[in-house]
Amino acid sequence: MPQSHAAVPGDSKGTDPAPFPNLTRPTTELAQNGPKMAENGTKKTKIEKEYHFKLTAVAYNEAALDLPLFRASVNHLDTQLAQTEDWFMALANLFLKVPKKIEEFSSVYTILDYLVPSFLQDSLVDQEYCLATLYESRKTLKSLWATAFSVFKINVSTLENRKVEFALRVARYRRLKRRFLACQEKYDHYHEIHMGTPKYKDARLFYEDSLQLAQVRREYVLLSLELVCETQRLVHNINKTILALNELFWKIKIENLGGGLLDQAQLDDVWLLVRRVRAWHDACEGANTNLAAEMKQARQGVEKEAASIEPLLPQDFRPDFINSRVLDDINEPAAEKYGYLCMKTFSEKSLKPVWIKRWAFVQNGVLGFLVLSPSLESVQETDKIGVLLCNVKYAPNEDRHFCFEIKTIDTTITLQAETLHELKLWLKVFENARTRIIDETHEMHALLDVASSRYPPTISEFLAATNTPTDREITSKRTFNSVGHMVTSKKLSRHLEQNEAFFQKYIFDSIGRIHLPVVTSATRSALIAASLADAPAFPTALEANIAGLVNLALTSMGPRKGPFLVEDLQPAQTKQVGGGIIYPHNFPNAWIAKDLQMRALFGATVGPNEYCLVSYNCLLSPNESQELRATHFVTQINLYSYIHTLGFVSMAKVPLNKFVEATCVSSKRQDIVRLILVHGQLVMKLFLDNGMLVERKLNFLFENLASDLPMGTVDTISQILAIEEKFAQDEKAAKAKPTLTGSPTHFEYVNAGAKSQALESFNFENKLPKLATRTVNLPAKAVFHVLCGSESAILNALNAMVEVQSSERSLWRKSPNESDYLIRDNVSLFRLPTGQSGKLCVKQEIEIHAENEFYSIKVTKLALKVTCGPRLLFVTRVTIQRLEAERCAVKIYGEPVISGTPFYTSVTQRLCRVFLKGFTRHVFKEIDVSTNIIGSKGKILKAVYFYGKILVAHDPYEPLVMDPVPVGRITLFKMSLQLMAADAVRGLTTWCFVVVNAVKYVLRQVSLHAGLFGVIALLMLSNIYLSGLSARNYWLSRQSGLLAKELLTTEPVTIQRAIYSRDVQDLINDKIALSEGSACFQVFKNESVVLNYYKYTGWNGLFQQPVSLKRQDLRDKLHAIARERNDLLVSLKMLNHLEEEEAKAEWQDWLLNELATCSQIVGQTFSTQESSELNSTMEVLAKYCDSCSRELASVSGIF
Repeated sequence: MPQSHAAVPGDSKGTDPAPFPNLTRPTTELAQNGPKMAENGTKKTKIEKEYHFKLTAVAYNEAALDLPLFRASVNHLDTQLAQTEDWFMALANLFLKVPKKIEEFSSVYTILDYLVPSFLQDSLVDQEYCLATLYESRKTLKSLWATAFSVFKINVSTLENRKVEFALRVARYRRLKRRFLACQEKYDHYHEIHMGTPKYKDARLFYEDSLQLAQVRREYVLLSLELVCETQRLVHNINKTILALNELFWKIKIENLGGGLLDQAQLDDVWLLVRRVRAWHDACEGANTNLAAEMKQARQGVEKEAASIEPLLPQDFRPDFINSRVLDDINEPAAEKYGYLCMKTFSEKSLKPVWIKRWAFVQNGVLGFLVLSPSLESVQETDKIGVLLCNVKYAPNEDRHFCFEIKTIDTTITLQAETLHELKLWLKVFENARTRIIDETHEMHALLDVASSRYPPTISEFLAATNTPTDREITSKRTFNSVGHMVTSKKLSRHLEQNEAFFQKYIFDSIGRIHLPVVTSATRSALIAASLADAPAFPTALEANIAGLVNLALTSMGPRKGPFLVEDLQPAQTKQVGGGIIYPHNFPNAWIAKDLQMRALFGATVGPNEYCLVSYNCLLSPNESQELRATHFVTQINLYSYIHTLGFVSMAKVPLNKFVEATCVSSKRQDIVRLILVHGQLVMKLFLDNGMLVERKLNFLFENLASDLPMGTVDTISQILAIEEKFAQDEKAAKAKPTLTGSPTHFEYVNAGAKSQALESFNFENKLPKLATRTVNLPAKAVFHVLCGSESAILNALNAMVEVQSSERSLWRKSPNESDYLIRDNVSLFRLPTGQSGKLCVKQEIEIHAENEFYSIKVTKLALKVTCGPRLLFVTRVTIQRLEAERCAVKIYGEPVISGTPFYTSVTQRLCRVFLKGFTRHVFKEIDVSTNIIGSKGKILKAVYFYGKILVAHDPYEPLVMDPVPVGRITLFKMSLQLMAADAVRGLTTWCFVVVNAVKYVLRQVSLHAGLFGVIALLMLSNIYLSGLSARNYWLSRQSGLLAKELLTTEPVTIQRAIYSRDVQDLINDKIALSEGSACFQVFKNESVVLNYYKYTGWNGLFQQPVSLKRQDLRDKLHAIARERNDLLVSLKMLNHLEEEEAKAEWQDWLLNELATCSQIVGQTFSTQESSELNSTMEVLAKYCDSCSRELASVSGIF
């Protein structure tokens, strides 16, 4: 099983150093469109690969591979954590004591109350002046003391909570660290036993041992990755706590000091800094959350890939199966590799060999080893031995498995791989490296000198301190290279001692201010060592202690197109930092720390004579979904981007000619800077660096690189310093200038003596007739480069009918007569419509060159010689004049120059004017195309990028003499007729388009009017209908509202119920004995109110007529009797119901008592002995109890 995997035993089928390729190599892009997620969690868009930022999980790789740097960083973190914890706790305890001390101290100033005692009012002290002064002094001193004490006001509860949170987070980390150390010790023990097993042990038993080692390794790798994540959370929590307390501290102070005790501008600057740092922390927190979510998605792909690793087989551990055919049976194209090996050495006290674990690498043609320092907190190195000096072969005579030997002239190194596949990989990598370096056609042949030499450690402080015999043989302070020159390690301490004052003032405090993926005890020294040692082409301990043992991020940068070379500085223009790196003489010492950071991180990628001129920290947004913490270093020709977020690192080198513009939008919390590229853009958020100043510097560097005569390094530095000085003056003036709301804000007052000199007007119409004029949405300089740039061939064409097969783009040269003129002769191969081919000489002259104001280009084409006719020469002049709003006016003048008889001249001139019109259309068409290509941002720099600079050669101009192309008169006439016919067809087509569009417009207008009239009519009808409907609904709702209101306001009528009885008739009939034949009784019976009240229905009509008062009184009495009867009947029913309920309740209670008695008797009966008499009694009792139960059930149903 290879060292880089933590799954079941299996072999890696490649040398990709990332054990988790999907997790450790997500890609983010500089794109305008949003990114798309691929299946493996890697972001890709349709954009050139050159613009991708490849994120490499350096921290996770080091943990998964268990690199020496990972162990060193973990050990160093313990030391740093202990010191940080002691510092924080001591500081917190000190601040917690402040309130008590202030309270004690404030009691001293009670003397102010006795400053003006009462007896002074009657004493000799002057009452008008002296006593008034004492009163005012006491008042002011009390205010000052109160303000001074409020400055030290501390929120004790918040500080206590933060202190507890800090302690809990540290305790959590240390619990995980103890588990990690126990697992690490277990893994080292298992690995030592496994590697030390004799190779003649049973293969199956050895295979079982490898399975156990795989399980332990899996547990160790998972704990390592968890420790990395916990370390990041711990660091984030510590920073969050410190920033929160700092913000709270300054918030209280600013509230108390806002009354003018201190300079308000100074307080505003401090508070602005605090708020910006807080905004930076919040933005980083959100960006880390988004990236963590993507890491979870990528983890699924990682697990799938780990499950697909082919396992080892028991026969792979049988040494008798290993032969040359088996060792050669591997397909490995790589020429570099690294991993853990066991190295054979000896002890001074015993002759028995000792095998020690070493990290080895083969890269860029050298073999090297890296080891932990004796303090276990940094990484050291041995000599680097060229692969051409090494003879590598399998060692079958060793007692251990999978051993191979590396022999040099003066030493032999025996190494042991863990698996057969690893052994084959190491042997194949050495073979590939040797073969490719020897091959003169391969790109690695450039490493021939490196691969033929032996190099000691670059800095003696990083020399391996291990004291074994083999380590001493491969470690030295001086060696000799392939040409016999001695190579010696440099001593950093001596360099620092010689320049102690310089480093103390400019380097020590600034060199470490960069966010690195891992930190060891030697990281700061490694950064400083960049000022002493040149960056080699192979890995070193310096690089290991800075950016990872194997700088995967740097190696993933790949080649960059279009390198620019910076001119060498003269000795008089340079200065040297001690005995180290050489800088320009005007390079500020304050910039050196950033330059050293750039060189330490990017190493040999930094070109010769490049210096860091601009640097800033930012949150980089290469697309819409990601924000990455980054540091940018900008030199004269390149931008070096170093990105580090959550252990992921990306290092990119982008040439400045890819950028066209920098813009900045400033706010109180951040500055947003946009770097516009030729394709896409970079969005950055700056918090501590001034975005407006960065914008000015970057735009100057972009424009300088794109100019025809760019400044040198010394002049560039001077210009950047001038930009800084001018910006500081502008800021100072802006703060000092009062804000007047009534003054105009769009006026600028300048010195009248500094009036710019106007250009003289040039009128070429007297010499050449004007052919056409066009206004172009490009600056004048952009159009100038479109037409005359080194990559442009627009002016070489004759017209659209003549096919230009190829065109030469020669350099411009100065005119021998006029120093301001630039001339070049281009040769174009053309083909006429008749099939005739020839060469065309195009002479271009830049007559006037006023920077971005006015340009004049004269184009002379020696083209044709008519058989037995005139000689044709086409002369055109293109002028470019600046207009407002980044526009320009392009005018083309021209005429044919014909030498011959007047008849031929007049006829041919008319024909040749058609050629010039075709050339004019061609030029304008190409300008329109270039306008679309360039776009709306960074127009001048994009034009320079796409069409080239104005390159001027130093050698003098020599006219190119060419014979004109002979052409027949008939051919010339046919070409003219074709051009005229093409113009006629074009004109006819244009008129047809005009007519068709006019007819469409008329039809569209007519149909539109008819439709509008119809819509208006329909709307009128619908409005009438809706108006009537609305009126009807209104009156209905109004009536309904009135009715509802009337019902609500009317008093309710209470109708009392009356019950009438027919017993009255029986009473009268029985009690009054009258003859039924009595006539008067019949009349009384019919008219009686009492007898007919219950059945008479005509009372309404009857009582509307006048009746006697007695009859009315009788009706009222009967009605009162009926109402009273109703009340009495209701009361009677209630009494009857109440009596019935009492009876039912008594009956239910009696049944419940009887059933309780039955239950008690039955319980006592079961406890006694059974008898026949008892059984008969129980039967009777059971029947009685059952009847009680049924009655109770019926009563319950009734209730």
